[in-house]
Amino acid sequence: MIKRDDRLALDRYKDKLKRASEYNNINIGESDVEKRKRIERARRDYAFCVSYYFPHYATCECADFQIQAANWLKRNSDCVDLEIWPRGHAKSVHMDILWPFWMWINNEIDMFVLIGANETAAADLMSDLQAEFEANQQIINDFGEQRTVGDWELGNFVTKNGTPFYSLGRGQKPRGKRYRNKRPNIFVFDDIDDDEIIQNPRRVKRVIKWIFGAVYGAADNKGCRMVFANNIIGPFTIITEILKRPGVRKNIIRALDENGDPVWHQKYTRAFFDLKRSTQGDYLFQTEYMNNPQTEGEIFRDDQIQWAPMPRIDQFDCLVGHWDVAYAGTTTADYNAVKIWGLKDGHFYHIKAFVKQCKMDEAMLFMVAFELSLPKDDRGNICVKIHWRFESQFWNDALKMILEEVRKKTKFDLQITQCERPIKNKFDRILTMQPYYQNRKIYYNKKEEFNLCMQTGLNQLKSIEPGYKCHDDGPDADEGAISYLSKFLPNNNPLPIYGLRPKSQGAW
Repeated sequence: MIKRDDRLALDRYKDKLKRASEYNNINIGESDVEKRKRIERARRDYAFCVSYYFPHYATCECADFQIQAANWLKRNSDCVDLEIWPRGHAKSVHMDILWPFWMWINNEIDMFVLIGANETAAADLMSDLQAEFEANQQIINDFGEQRTVGDWELGNFVTKNGTPFYSLGRGQKPRGKRYRNKRPNIFVFDDIDDDEIIQNPRRVKRVIKWIFGAVYGAADNKGCRMVFANNIIGPFTIITEILKRPGVRKNIIRALDENGDPVWHQKYTRAFFDLKRSTQGDYLFQTEYMNNPQTEGEIFRDDQIQWAPMPRIDQFDCLVGHWDVAYAGTTTADYNAVKIWGLKDGHFYHIKAFVKQCKMDEAMLFMVAFELSLPKDDRGNICVKIHWRFESQFWNDALKMILEEVRKKTKFDLQITQCERPIKNKFDRILTMQPYYQNRKIYYNKKEEFNLCMQTGLNQLKSIEPGYKCHDDGPDADEGAISYLSKFLPNNNPLPIYGLRPKSQGAW
């Protein structure tokens, strides 16, 4: 007797077969030459391949980043590639169905293995492509019937040209996975992270060991493509840990660019994401659509962050750019954080941010570019003063040497002042900003709302709490800037009064 789960899986597969067979764009009168030219074009042109063979998936044009990802993977046969796309941007459709088919028609597959969160999920995902091989009339017309007798079980099948496609659950043993003399040369990991596993760091580390041990060890000795299709769903996940590995390609896509426009403009409008954001709230929107998992702050909260238009840059009472310096520039090191703030009418305005794990010269080049963007007079001289400052470190000599190299490279004399910071606890220092947030004295640049550096700095700020273990370079730079600007606040003390003191009625 067939099990209920198996029956449901079979019913789902029948629905997939029906969908794959419904679209028939075959021109029965075309010549062999025309067919050959079309197939050759499909092998070269990923977007054409998708639109011709998969019109039921291609309801709009491919996004630029989808085409670029497919082409990059085709060119690089030995790689670890992270395709981190937002929700609703077809990462599973492309990485599980469209791109594998494109690689198949280009004879790039020895063995394809799709790995999901578990065996059932992986088989279900693989059956999407299997249904296309079995029932898609455009594919059958150009490449012939693909279903083979004896090698066609749900989620595990071999096409007529002898190319095996297998599915595997997270943690299953892949050793010895082969078909005749073929071993895997393409692995696709689809949503290998989930909400349950990321709650347990030990399980996360165990899966990473399995990926680069058992799975990678089962690959063809000539090399393999290991592709991860996932979005970032938390601060410590399988994906975030793989991101830290050297030599990994990180293709992180965010639904909106720095101007707030959709990156998949062929499908989405700005109004669509405005509605999503107003419905979900910024916390979930940043995680689901911007690949920027948020922290719910206990001290610095979302409701204290005010996004607003900035005053004109030449109308500020004072401008400062404070740099919290990091030396190493590795993925595990501190961040180089440059925060540019302005003071006007007793309010603090966060104008622009640079928060990256990078070398020092990249932060300096950011400062040069910002200063060169400031207004100039008729003679071309910058007429707005910004005070650049950096916190004194034990590697000051190395910093000054790199600064001199940047000056020579840019032919711009970046004037930056070394400053000494209070020795008191950094947490206490950062906490001194909280009254300004509580009293609505701080505004963030509305134009920079979708800037990754601005969001990274905000995430660090909201993570500040007693005993925190996270990076604090952005908030430390914020505090340095605000502390400096606070010296220019209007004096609230009354003016001195000269003359005889009036006689107090209540004197003893």
